[in-house]
Amino acid sequence: NNQKKTHVIAEFIAGSAGGLAGISVGYPLDTIKTRMQVFQNDHHSFNETFKTKWDYFKGLYRGLSSPLVGELASNFVLFGSFGMCKDWMSKYSIENSKENYKEWKENLSIFASGAFSGLAISLVVGPTEMIKIQMQTSNGQETNQSKQSITNCIKHLWKTRGFFHGYIACLNHQLTFYSSYFLIYELSKRKFEQFYLNNFNNSNNNSNGNSNDGKKFEHNAFTLLMSGGMAGTLAWALVYPTDSIQSIVRYDREMNIRKALKQYTIRDLYRGFTTTVIRAFPVNSVTFYAYELAFHLM
Repeated sequence: NNQKKTHVIAEFIAGSAGGLAGISVGYPLDTIKTRMQVFQNDHHSFNETFKTKWDYFKGLYRGLSSPLVGELASNFVLFGSFGMCKDWMSKYSIENSKENYKEWKENLSIFASGAFSGLAISLVVGPTEMIKIQMQTSNGQETNQSKQSITNCIKHLWKTRGFFHGYIACLNHQLTFYSSYFLIYELSKRKFEQFYLNNFNNSNNNSNGNSNDGKKFEHNAFTLLMSGGMAGTLAWALVYPTDSIQSIVRYDREMNIRKALKQYTIRDLYRGFTTTVIRAFPVNSVTFYAYELAFHLM
């Protein structure tokens, strides 16, 4: 029991560390991405979005406090629920499998655990994403006071739409993204580990458990950074339209998923994709590296 409690605490701290590291790197580009998804006429490209008068450094971090607070809870839920689900599936499924099916079942358990973590985290980020989208699409000069501060935005949403407006769109994105995200990370980690061993590990071929933990983690740094970056980049490439639909539906109170699919083309739904890809690799590299490092140190 004490070991399980320690594991949960470690997941919380490590997940929070990874999330905070990632959001500090990626939030400005996330703001640009959201504006490009939502605005059809005034923000067609990265350059136009960035050149608007209110898009200075401070403007790019508008609404940061909402997701920053949310990261502490959401990353505990994300990494914790993924780890617990994966452990449970491994215990009852993979251990009793034939050798030929173990890798296939392990991949399936990672995919399912990622989907489960997406379901769990949607309940946490549903409200914070709603606030974030409203604040990111504000120009700081609103005559309507509902977007002039986090406090006013929360009060306005509480009185009008609520914090779970467009939740189905949010859930759809979280399920599809995180099932892909964790699977790609684990698959990439195996490949990059083998690549590293074959090409860069000439002087340390005995690092199969005999080296101390510090050396072992340093040895894995390349693998973790590259795997995290690949996971974020490829997962976003696969499911980006689901995030666009989420932003559109949650920004416009009159919009729903069906209307968004009729009104927006595939090209429209990939607006802001370049910004996201530029952001995805460094953010997710930092996120997974910080998570693994923090978990390793505990």
